[in-house]
Amino acid sequence: MMPICTQSCCVWMVFFYLISPVCAQTPFDCNGRMFRVIEKQGGTLFEEITFDDATGKVDFTERNLYFGERINGIAYHPTQNLIYGVLLGKTYRLCRIDGDYQLEKLVELPLPTGMLFVSGDISPDERYLVLLGFSPDETTNLLALVDLSSPNFETQLFPLKTTHPSLPSIYCADIAFHPTKNELYGFDHLSGRLITIDIQKGEIDNSTFPVSEVLQGNVPTIFFDAFGTLFGIGSPTAGFSTNRRLYRFDLGTGLITDLQRLSFEGNQDGCSCPYKVKLLNRVSERNISACRTFDFTFTVINRTDIVQQNVTFSDTLPAHFVINAIHDFPFSRQYRNNPWY
Repeated sequence: MMPICTQSCCVWMVFFYLISPVCAQTPFDCNGRMFRVIEKQGGTLFEEITFDDATGKVDFTERNLYFGERINGIAYHPTQNLIYGVLLGKTYRLCRIDGDYQLEKLVELPLPTGMLFVSGDISPDERYLVLLGFSPDETTNLLALVDLSSPNFETQLFPLKTTHPSLPSIYCADIAFHPTKNELYGFDHLSGRLITIDIQKGEIDNSTFPVSEVLQGNVPTIFFDAFGTLFGIGSPTAGFSTNRRLYRFDLGTGLITDLQRLSFEGNQDGCSCPYKVKLLNRVSERNISACRTFDFTFTVINRTDIVQQNVTFSDTLPAHFVINAIHDFPFSRQYRNNPWY
């Protein structure tokens, strides 16, 4: 009888806080922070958004005023810890804001000026600034991918289709990726409902969620908090009203809750660096023959200063692997080898 050989492995666990790369601009401290830009007379005001723990109300703290500038489509880059956005004018121009609130103007973007590109977020792979274009004069939406890894910030444009049979386009003033599920959300004030966008399919789902009874106007600011809850600042009445209120979105049902009356506010846009734990997996050898011992190294990255409670880790290795040992493992050591052995 031929002997049966199995592969065995050691598992290492590494935990650390992510350190931002050194760059010319001063990086933000992520830490679950939320921001918005809002147009004021003479320029754009940059504000930090916080929630009062005692009252649950939202507060806004002024951080800087950019005179003579119209900034929109802002998005937080988690690794660079910088905020990207677009400067509005005769053309669209890419810009970047650092932790000292200094504005850096980058390149002109090849975006059609007949459409509004004010909805932006960073793609889950952190390579692209994703911008959604819409216009009352167009029957489709355009998706722009600005390559932030390219020296010239190369930009690609893609048309989007919708799932609604009679609504071929949407009016969406802001978008945000879910911090863990990587799903892209927005609010369509043409149909008055929460929507999702599948970039791979080039498709907007504007038919799954119900039409809201409390929110019918535009939602120029949408953002996730540190715990993955989606909020928006919008208007209860249809159209481009400036009578703003704060809303919370239920991502399971699409239902929207009216939380707080704000004030009459102009054009604005929001972004955040929400709670995010990232997992990396490295194998010591690329090609492994039978009866060999090798290492798996799992790296768990906490991207905020918040101590994450009740974090668990689980993984299933391929069949016929035997775990010899687990090193530097902070969780309860509950594991078992394949009962086939």
